[in-house]
Amino acid sequence: MRKFLTGFGFFVLLPVSAVAQNCPVEDDDLHDIADRARVMASIAEAAVEDSVIYRRYFGPPGDQDLAQLSSTYAAISSHLLIGIVNYECNSPATSCDQGDFAYVFNDEPYTLYICPDFFSLPQHTDIPVPPATIDDRWGGQEGTIIHEMSHFENVASTVDKHKGRKIYGRSECEQLAEDVPGSTLKIADCVQYFAEDVTAPILLDGL
Repeated sequence: MRKFLTGFGFFVLLPVSAVAQNCPVEDDDLHDIADRARVMASIAEAAVEDSVIYRRYFGPPGDQDLAQLSSTYAAISSHLLIGIVNYECNSPATSCDQGDFAYVFNDEPYTLYICPDFFSLPQHTDIPVPPATIDDRWGGQEGTIIHEMSHFENVASTVDKHKGRKIYGRSECEQLAEDVPGSTLKIADCVQYFAEDVTAPILLDGL
């Protein structure tokens, strides 16, 4: 339930916990994952600049590109802070294909349909070191939350395809960023990987 503090004609919306349905973990565990994802999104927002990592996933920045990506991470962070995030696991409404970790309907915030394989993903604090050892499709639970949250229409309206071509994996993001700079700003995997790659795991210790 949302909680309000009222006074002098204004209100403050306090953070709320995640709500899990039929999930093999406690609500608090999913809340912790979402909170780390929120911190990662904030770190990514602060890291948006014309850098090697930025160009890897998005190409040379255009006039508005940096501001657009910053807004994406700011929206993800703020909606994870104030939104009631519902996790549906193994419910009749959850239909996962092989290889799926989670999915959303972009016009139904903030319900995340969690697939069984999600719980086999590592947490970001288990990221391989050094970063060069990260394989093409490596991703964690927190990054997956960032990916899925970015899809919502009232967050960033990201997609998984470019002109009908699925864009999954770091190499796909890098190739598209090289071919069509700026086009990956709206690709959820690319948004996820940038956030993962700029967040040192130590920054999430204790969360």
